[in-house]
Amino acid sequence: MRRPITRLAAFTDPNLLGHFFAPLDTWQAHIVVIKALDGLALNRYEGRLFRKLTGRRYRRTLADALLMILLLWGRRSGKSCLTAFLALYEAYFVDHSRYLKPGETGMVQIVATDRRQAAIIL
Repeated sequence: MRRPITRLAAFTDPNLLGHFFAPLDTWQAHIVVIKALDGLALNRYEGRLFRKLTGRRYRRTLADALLMILLLWGRRSGKSCLTAFLALYEAYFVDHSRYLKPGETGMVQIVATDRRQAAIIL
């Protein structure tokens, strides 16, 4: 069985989706969010950034209970790019076959306030 590709690998590897996010140093807050979603260790800088973003200290066990994430980010902060990435990752890299009946096709849904906003993500 092949080892699954992590969100971080898909986001940073230029052979996967990383070339869309180059240079990576401009995406540090997003990388911290992705690492936290997967319960990955944060380095000292990322830990400080996590605390700055959330007001909380990072605990790796937090991701175990994570069912939903709410990001309150301002304009031009990359929300649409991160949303599109997470949707694409779930649709392409995650095996959902155990939840689907034979012949059923899985779908990822992104909800936006209007068509213009939805078009940005698609």
